[in-house]
Amino acid sequence: MQRWVCLLVLFVGLAGTSYGQTVGASVQGTISDATGAVLPGASVSVKNSGTGATVEFVSDERGRYLAPLLQPGEYEIQVSLPGFQSVSRRGIGLAVGQNAVVDVKLDVGQVSNQVEVVADANPINLTSAAVSGLVNDKQIRDLPLNGRSFQQLALSQTGVTAALAAGNDVAGVLLGVEAVLEFQVLTNSYSAEFGRSAGGVINAVTRSGENSLHGSAFEFLRNSVLDAKDFFDPHNRPIPPFKRNQFGATLGGPVQRDKTFYFLAYEGLIERLGVSGATFVPDTNARRGIIDGRTVPLHSQIGPYLDLFPLPNGRTFSGGIGEYLFSRKGKSNTAEQNPNCLYAGEYAQSVCDCGMAPYIFADLPARGPIRR
Repeated sequence: MQRWVCLLVLFVGLAGTSYGQTVGASVQGTISDATGAVLPGASVSVKNSGTGATVEFVSDERGRYLAPLLQPGEYEIQVSLPGFQSVSRRGIGLAVGQNAVVDVKLDVGQVSNQVEVVADANPINLTSAAVSGLVNDKQIRDLPLNGRSFQQLALSQTGVTAALAAGNDVAGVLLGVEAVLEFQVLTNSYSAEFGRSAGGVINAVTRSGENSLHGSAFEFLRNSVLDAKDFFDPHNRPIPPFKRNQFGATLGGPVQRDKTFYFLAYEGLIERLGVSGATFVPDTNARRGIIDGRTVPLHSQIGPYLDLFPLPNGRTFSGGIGEYLFSRKGKSNTAEQNPNCLYAGEYAQSVCDCGMAPYIFADLPARGPIRR
């Protein structure tokens, strides 16, 4: 019983601190009239076009409003105030980590009269001095990736270098590209909310369901027919076998329209890779006690141990040493079931709750094959 109480306290503590770092987006701005005077008390409604989630605010005494912790996507902003025409701004795309500035001007008129404007937010960052880059959903899913790891796209940003200790694709610790919506790479001058890191920060957000049902299925195949031999492959033998099947599917939609959504992602990897290598073995002369033209007496018990080494099939070196080239087959099966079940509930206070339940299964040999 005590163990369960400790776990419950731990999860509650983690939930309380999870809001310290911004993984979504936000939008802010100033409400003013045609002369530029600020308008306090204006009603501001921010609506997600995909999920229908809506948050409402009232501009402060300086005419300002702020909508934080928004899921990336396309939004619509409606502003109204008695004595002025209401304004609707549609087509505002928010990316992960973006703090967009959308200022709205109201003209004098009846509230029933509405002015509609279709325009995106200003892409220039006016609220932060952080040096960052964005990799959007189209780049993640359209650019070719060997192994389909979204982390590889971080290298396309200025000032980013690879870290050998970092996770990899579905065979590592990161989600596949089909489960990631977009991500932001912060390299310098980022705020304290992204602290506890001496290097760069990757701020990623997973995909979620919407009011419309959508899904996809994919299969990527690589095999040795399309590959060339490397330096260690024997020239008189066929290329070592290599076949990789990377497959999966996604499905997202509503559980209850404008309230709760789900998103499921599955990705599997089956790889059969022949590994080429080279080692040194005693040549035929050394087995008879002849090394560089000189005869060396061999003990009768040494001969059986020398016969345990295979005969050289490559180059011959001095000192009674020959090169032995070999290839061995390897197999690895990895399946990553990501029933991310990303549910977003919009209720009385329009608070977005998100959860994720990843499961990774890997059937790998004790010493896995070297990936080409």
